[in-house]
Amino acid sequence: MKRLIGIVFFVAGLVGSLIFGLDAYQKTESVKLFGNTITLSQADWTPFIICMVITIAGVILIVSYQPKSRIKKRK
Repeated sequence: MKRLIGIVFFVAGLVGSLIFGLDAYQKTESVKLFGNTITLSQADWTPFIICMVITIAGVILIVSYQPKSRIKKRK
């Protein structure tokens, strides 16, 4: 169950990061002023950061999963 939740978090985080990352990229503009490039961003980066945290949480859940042993040791 823990692994399944990790996979769901990972996939949802990646999809959200892709969607919100592209949205933030489209709301960013670069302007050249006196030979210097100035980047202006009107994007809200909070949803992208939250999606990245969810992705990392999914990876941690997947990696920390340890299947239960089905064979019991005899004493």
